[in-house]
Amino acid sequence: MFVNMMDDYNRAYFSFLTEEVRVSPNKTFEINIFGKKYRFVQGEESSLPRWVAEILKDNGLLQIKDDLDLSNIISDAIQLIHTEKSSAIIESSHNIILRLKEFIDHANSDKLKNNAFAILRKLVDLRSLKILKLATKSIEEEAEEVSKLDPLEHILYFRARMLYENWRKTIIGD
Repeated sequence: MFVNMMDDYNRAYFSFLTEEVRVSPNKTFEINIFGKKYRFVQGEESSLPRWVAEILKDNGLLQIKDDLDLSNIISDAIQLIHTEKSSAIIESSHNIILRLKEFIDHANSDKLKNNAFAILRKLVDLRSLKILKLATKSIEEEAEEVSKLDPLEHILYFRARMLYENWRKTIIGD
Protein backbone atom coordinates (compact mmCIF):
# COMPACT_ATOMS: atom_id res chain seq x y z
CA MET A 1 0.00 0.00 0.00
CA PHE A 2 2.66 2.54 0.98
CA VAL A 3 5.26 1.40 -1.53
CA ASN A 4 3.30 3.13 -4.31
CA MET A 5 2.99 6.47 -2.49
CA MET A 6 6.13 7.72 -4.22
CA ASP A 7 4.57 6.70 -7.54
CA ASP A 8 1.49 8.74 -6.61
CA TYR A 9 3.68 11.70 -5.69
CA ASN A 10 5.61 11.39 -8.95
CA ARG A 11 2.36 11.32 -10.96
CA ALA A 12 1.16 14.46 -9.19
CA TYR A 13 4.53 16.14 -9.74
CA PHE A 14 4.51 15.15 -13.43
CA SER A 15 1.05 16.67 -13.77
CA PHE A 16 2.36 19.83 -12.09
CA LEU A 17 5.35 20.04 -14.45
CA THR A 18 3.24 19.55 -17.57
CA GLU A 19 0.48 22.02 -16.72
CA GLU A 20 0.43 25.21 -18.77
CA VAL A 21 1.80 28.43 -17.25
CA ARG A 22 1.66 31.94 -18.64
CA VAL A 23 4.99 33.34 -19.77
CA SER A 24 6.30 36.67 -21.01
CA PRO A 25 9.39 36.56 -23.26
CA ASN A 26 12.29 38.88 -22.39
CA LYS A 27 13.15 39.08 -26.09
CA THR A 28 11.92 37.78 -29.41
CA PHE A 29 13.24 34.29 -30.18
CA GLU A 30 12.42 30.98 -31.84
CA ILE A 31 12.95 27.55 -30.38
CA ASN A 32 12.44 23.98 -31.57
CA ILE A 33 10.69 21.77 -29.00
CA PHE A 34 10.33 18.11 -29.99
CA GLY A 35 10.42 18.95 -33.68
CA LYS A 36 7.91 21.80 -33.47
CA LYS A 37 9.09 25.37 -33.95
CA TYR A 38 7.79 28.01 -31.53
CA ARG A 39 8.15 31.76 -31.93
CA PHE A 40 8.04 34.05 -28.91
CA VAL A 41 7.70 37.80 -29.26
CA GLN A 42 8.86 40.11 -26.50
CA GLY A 43 5.90 41.54 -24.63
CA GLU A 44 3.39 39.00 -26.00
CA GLU A 45 2.16 36.64 -23.30
CA SER A 46 1.78 32.98 -24.20
CA SER A 47 1.50 29.60 -22.45
CA LEU A 48 3.93 26.70 -22.13
CA PRO A 49 4.23 23.56 -20.04
CA ARG A 50 5.87 24.48 -16.72
CA TRP A 51 8.96 22.31 -17.35
CA VAL A 52 9.70 24.07 -20.66
CA ALA A 53 9.05 27.48 -19.12
CA GLU A 54 11.47 26.71 -16.27
CA ILE A 55 14.27 25.82 -18.70
CA LEU A 56 13.70 28.96 -20.78
CA LYS A 57 13.49 31.08 -17.62
CA ASP A 58 16.77 29.62 -16.32
CA ASN A 59 18.34 30.65 -19.65
CA GLY A 60 17.05 34.22 -19.27
CA LEU A 61 14.65 34.02 -22.21
CA LEU A 62 11.35 34.60 -20.39
CA GLN A 63 9.56 35.24 -17.13
CA ILE A 64 6.89 32.94 -15.71
CA LYS A 65 3.83 35.04 -15.01
CA ASP A 66 1.84 32.52 -13.03
CA ASP A 67 3.33 31.35 -9.84
CA LEU A 68 6.95 31.06 -8.88
CA ASP A 69 6.71 34.56 -7.51
CA LEU A 70 7.62 34.78 -3.81
CA SER A 71 4.88 37.21 -2.87
CA ASN A 72 2.11 35.10 -4.45
CA ILE A 73 3.23 31.74 -3.11
CA ILE A 74 4.09 32.86 0.40
CA SER A 75 1.02 35.09 0.81
CA ASP A 76 -1.26 32.31 -0.50
CA ALA A 77 0.26 29.84 1.94
CA ILE A 78 0.15 32.21 4.93
CA GLN A 79 -3.46 33.11 4.18
CA LEU A 80 -4.33 29.42 3.95
CA ILE A 81 -2.60 28.68 7.27
CA HIS A 82 -4.57 31.44 9.01
CA THR A 83 -7.90 30.31 7.57
CA GLU A 84 -7.12 26.63 8.27
CA LYS A 85 -7.57 27.28 11.97
CA SER A 86 -11.31 26.95 11.37
CA SER A 87 -12.81 23.46 11.53
CA ALA A 88 -13.56 23.05 7.80
CA ILE A 89 -11.04 22.36 5.05
CA ILE A 90 -10.47 25.50 3.01
CA GLU A 91 -9.88 25.26 -0.73
CA SER A 92 -6.22 25.95 -1.42
CA SER A 93 -4.81 27.72 -4.43
CA HIS A 94 -3.95 25.23 -7.16
CA ASN A 95 -0.89 23.08 -6.39
CA ILE A 96 0.16 25.25 -3.42
CA ILE A 97 2.29 22.46 -1.91
CA LEU A 98 4.25 21.76 -5.10
CA ARG A 99 4.53 25.49 -5.81
CA LEU A 100 6.08 25.99 -2.36
CA LYS A 101 8.45 23.05 -2.92
CA GLU A 102 9.50 24.50 -6.29
CA PHE A 103 10.03 27.89 -4.69
CA ILE A 104 12.23 26.32 -2.00
CA ASP A 105 14.26 24.54 -4.69
CA HIS A 106 14.76 27.81 -6.61
CA ALA A 107 15.19 30.23 -3.68
CA ASN A 108 18.46 32.11 -3.90
CA SER A 109 19.12 32.49 -0.18
CA ASP A 110 19.07 30.18 2.83
CA LYS A 111 16.84 32.62 4.72
CA LEU A 112 14.17 32.48 1.99
CA LYS A 113 14.43 28.67 1.83
CA ASN A 114 14.13 28.32 5.60
CA ASN A 115 11.14 30.68 5.82
CA ALA A 116 9.35 28.97 2.94
CA PHE A 117 10.13 25.53 4.40
CA ALA A 118 8.69 26.57 7.80
CA ILE A 119 5.51 27.73 6.05
CA LEU A 120 5.32 24.49 4.05
CA ARG A 121 5.77 22.39 7.20
CA LYS A 122 3.06 24.33 9.05
CA LEU A 123 0.67 24.03 6.10
CA VAL A 124 1.24 20.28 5.69
CA ASP A 125 0.86 19.65 9.45
CA LEU A 126 -2.38 21.65 9.73
CA ARG A 127 -4.04 20.20 6.67
CA SER A 128 -2.92 16.58 7.14
CA LEU A 129 -4.79 16.30 10.45
CA LYS A 130 -7.98 17.52 8.78
CA ILE A 131 -7.48 15.18 5.84
CA LEU A 132 -7.04 12.18 8.14
CA LYS A 133 -10.25 13.12 9.98
CA LEU A 134 -12.02 13.60 6.65
CA ALA A 135 -11.02 10.08 5.59
CA THR A 136 -13.15 8.64 8.41
CA LYS A 137 -16.39 10.36 7.33
CA SER A 138 -19.00 8.83 5.07
CA ILE A 139 -18.57 9.42 1.33
CA GLU A 140 -21.72 11.57 1.25
CA GLU A 141 -20.47 13.81 4.07
CA GLU A 142 -17.04 14.39 2.63
CA ALA A 143 -17.57 14.90 -1.12
CA GLU A 144 -17.56 18.71 -1.00
CA GLU A 145 -14.54 18.87 1.28
CA VAL A 146 -12.57 16.37 -0.83
CA SER A 147 -13.06 18.62 -3.86
CA LYS A 148 -11.15 21.36 -1.99
CA LEU A 149 -7.98 19.29 -1.63
CA ASP A 150 -4.72 19.97 -3.43
CA PRO A 151 -3.57 17.17 -5.81
CA LEU A 152 -0.93 15.99 -3.31
CA GLU A 153 -3.49 16.05 -0.51
CA HIS A 154 -5.68 13.70 -2.55
CA ILE A 155 -2.91 11.10 -2.24
CA LEU A 156 -3.02 11.26 1.56
CA TYR A 157 -6.82 11.29 1.61
CA PHE A 158 -7.27 8.22 -0.64
CA ARG A 159 -4.54 6.26 1.15
CA ALA A 160 -5.96 7.12 4.58
CA ARG A 161 -9.49 6.33 3.39
CA MET A 162 -8.43 2.89 2.18
CA LEU A 163 -6.51 2.15 5.39
CA TYR A 164 -9.43 3.30 7.57
CA GLU A 165 -11.99 1.23 5.62
CA ASN A 166 -9.82 -1.90 5.83
CA TRP A 167 -9.18 -1.39 9.53
CA ARG A 168 -12.89 -0.74 10.24
CA LYS A 169 -13.95 -3.78 8.19
CA THR A 170 -11.47 -5.97 10.12
CA ILE A 171 -12.88 -4.87 13.46
CA ILE A 172 -16.59 -4.37 12.74
CA GLY A 173 -16.96 -6.63 9.76
CA ASP A 174 -19.34 -4.46 7.75
